[in-house]
Amino acid sequence: MTSGQGVLLMKWRALRRLVMWVVQLGLPVIVLAGCAIETPTPLIPTFTPAATLVLPLATPSRQVISSLPATLSPTPAQIEPSATEIPGQRPVSGWTFFSNPDFVNGVAVEHNRVWAATGGGVTVWNMLTGQKQVYTTSDGLVEIQANDVVYCPLPEERLVVAHEAGVLSVYSVSRKKWDQIPITFTDGSSLAGVQTLACDLSGERLVAGARNGLGILDLKTRAWKRMDQVDGLALEDIRSLEVRGQTMWLAAGKVGGYLILGKTAFALNRESGLPSGDLNDVALAPDGNVWMGYPTGLVRYKDRVWTPYGSTSPNGIPFRSVDQVEISPDGEIWIASANEGVCPFDAVKLQCPIIYPDPPNFPYTDLITDALGTFVGTDGDGIRALVDEQVRRMAFETGQLSSNQVYDFAEDGEGRLWVATARGVDIFDPAQPELPWEHISSRPNQLAAPTVKGLQAAKDGMWFYYQNQPQASFFDGHDWRQMDSFRGITGEVQDTAVDQRGYVWFATDQGINIWDGISMRGFDSSSIDLPTNRFQALLALDGDMWAGTDRGLLRYHKFAWETVLPGASVQAIASDGAGGLLIGTDSGLIRFREDQGYIWIINLGEEAYLTPNITEISLDKQGNIWVGSAGDGLFLFDGHAWQHFTTANGLPANTIQSIYVDRLGGVWIAAAGGGGGGAVVRYMP
Repeated sequence: MTSGQGVLLMKWRALRRLVMWVVQLGLPVIVLAGCAIETPTPLIPTFTPAATLVLPLATPSRQVISSLPATLSPTPAQIEPSATEIPGQRPVSGWTFFSNPDFVNGVAVEHNRVWAATGGGVTVWNMLTGQKQVYTTSDGLVEIQANDVVYCPLPEERLVVAHEAGVLSVYSVSRKKWDQIPITFTDGSSLAGVQTLACDLSGERLVAGARNGLGILDLKTRAWKRMDQVDGLALEDIRSLEVRGQTMWLAAGKVGGYLILGKTAFALNRESGLPSGDLNDVALAPDGNVWMGYPTGLVRYKDRVWTPYGSTSPNGIPFRSVDQVEISPDGEIWIASANEGVCPFDAVKLQCPIIYPDPPNFPYTDLITDALGTFVGTDGDGIRALVDEQVRRMAFETGQLSSNQVYDFAEDGEGRLWVATARGVDIFDPAQPELPWEHISSRPNQLAAPTVKGLQAAKDGMWFYYQNQPQASFFDGHDWRQMDSFRGITGEVQDTAVDQRGYVWFATDQGINIWDGISMRGFDSSSIDLPTNRFQALLALDGDMWAGTDRGLLRYHKFAWETVLPGASVQAIASDGAGGLLIGTDSGLIRFREDQGYIWIINLGEEAYLTPNITEISLDKQGNIWVGSAGDGLFLFDGHAWQHFTTANGLPANTIQSIYVDRLGGVWIAAAGGGGGGAVVRYMP
């Protein structure tokens, strides 16, 4: 069997399982096999969907959506403004990225420029001219979340960037162009979640460290080799990687570290003489000393002797925890503590002659020292340059996103857009997003937790709910109200909706809760015949409440619950604008209309995406259907054909957390990376 035949067989088996599942439920099987595939635009900023687009109604027997000639992109004059649109304040048409590049994960120096891998792209600062720039997927990055960056001038001068995907981004200094290096081993496997990189000039190798192993690229043959658990590397985390000749040192967090000699790995832990606790960082000095950072201080290794230096040693290490260690070209040792500061460490006097404190609320994340100076990355405040005992702050200060991890959007009665993030809530005018945004941070008896998972606008204020918290909060612009387990919230809130009476519904992982403004009541499987207690999505429509659960779609109609679609894990529900519903499941998209039954929409842009895990569904003001997925990117249906967007053609990340259409017609998309990175993208017709 050829590889192509194998792929076709897997696709057929997936489709057959899907159809058999529907047949077992006794539902009609209608496959949209004729959906045409429109070639994606190379980069997201140049794409424009059609003006007036409606999903055709299904027929009871079979539906085929055929492709029509590509329509012209609408100009702003072709689109009628909504009744609530403010004349003269309509944003410019096209795609706009919003990300915060001040959350730094890794720093590298290349001649007179400082590069940073951040949760909102890759940044570069020219230390001579002061010029700065941010690179994103629209410029050629593999994805917007960058975990580390290293300067590697082989075979040409270039910067290499690590991502969550099993592909590295590579910037050519001479060509000023981004390319990609897939991490692919001889058995066809890859290495995802690369956290740290090292360029071995003497060995002409590039080493990539991930949670589940190492990838070693021979820069001459361009062949990858792998080291993992089979070779003795029991990694769960990798924080630092140093290479010298055929010797490699790894800082691997709570499992300690590893010394790799050739192809043999030796564990570095308490049994081998190291202190207990996480190994945070490792650095190799020119004199042969190996310095390691621990939660209890600093450890030196030479000639098989371990020497610890902690806060209780003579003169004292100035920090309780040493999270970063770096050796300058002249052999000077620099140490940093995430929450205490950074300093040059005198190994003879065992003290720091000068200490640079960390910026409040912005822990240090990475440290590098070079002839150009010493540079420290921060978690949210850019880079600190320490040159000649002077501190220079290098931050973009966009005044916009408080975090690149965005979960939800909502619009208040004044037309302001609220953004739920991992660090509170941001608020701004969508007609003028270039202006500074307001921010609400977590405080006792107000915003109850920093990670706001969702928002729900009400006529008199805004509701908030949180990640991993059985709680919701309400803010009317002046006062806060808290709803928790004592006030009737039964579990972690997954979604909310407001019915025609103004009652607020909370879908939780333990049941349904309904707040009528005075008291809370609820439903679960112990009080009523429901198939599950885990509710995941809500939609109020025509006096009914539709509820998606992990075991099917339910409807609350005339004060009674009924199971409409059993079995499927429903994660998103939306009206299709034509009397039916669009239902997003972990196995694909369904269209439902009571007089026509259920239709599985099989082809979402490409035949390879038979069963995408649907997270979000929304219709814009032109009738376009936007569908978000967990890992497969963004899909758009214009009434004739599907288009598919991923990081390959400009999407910041392939997991879509939320899609929202504002009153101006702008489509807001929250795209998330795998480790806190991501961006918000707005499309304006």
